[in-house]
Amino acid sequence: MSTALWAVQVALVDALAGIPALAGAKVYNGRAPAKSLYPYITIGASSEGNAPALGRSGNRGTVQLHIWAQTNREDLVAIYGAAKASLDGVALPIAGHRQVAGVLRWITDFLDPDGRTLHAVLEYGYLTRAA
Repeated sequence: MSTALWAVQVALVDALAGIPALAGAKVYNGRAPAKSLYPYITIGASSEGNAPALGRSGNRGTVQLHIWAQTNREDLVAIYGAAKASLDGVALPIAGHRQVAGVLRWITDFLDPDGRTLHAVLEYGYLTRAA
């Protein structure tokens, strides 16, 4: 059985890059480059396990998305609202796999310890089957 994790992360970057509410913000699959302009989104921690069904291989996993901003909470909420609308219940094109389910499980936001940076964390859950 092959993992869907990298293909899911690539599909998430592609889906998020097209969100108008980001107003040109960047989406990074991993750590953002030093001195990146706000707002931006990074792909964070992820996990995946086997999820076979009816004799077919599959994968079940989660990916955390981090949204970083230095404007105001209203803008941050608009960005994660747009991310939710773009991902929750939407079948993403995942190379080599067929997505059975995709759901935004939870969102939390807070002020980073620097006192200036707003940070939201979203957890995206997925279930795939071999293509």
